[in-house]
Amino acid sequence: RIYDEIGYWGVTARQFVNDLKALGDITHINLHINSPGGDVFDGIAIFNALKHHGAAITVHIDGLAASMASVIA
Repeated sequence: RIYDEIGYWGVTARQFVNDLKALGDITHINLHINSPGGDVFDGIAIFNALKHHGAAITVHIDGLAASMASVIA
């Protein structure tokens, strides 16, 4: 889930990537987003981590996916 700003004050790329790795070897990700967006650099890192993960991804916009969150979606 990305339910906060992206970056220092919310969901950081480091935190997200560590959480993604902790899931282990999975084939499908349901990503839920409710975020006003945030830091471009952390957002691109999150996007690329998901892109290169290899699992199929279904994105659910639970409220808002603005700015950088829309790029990740």
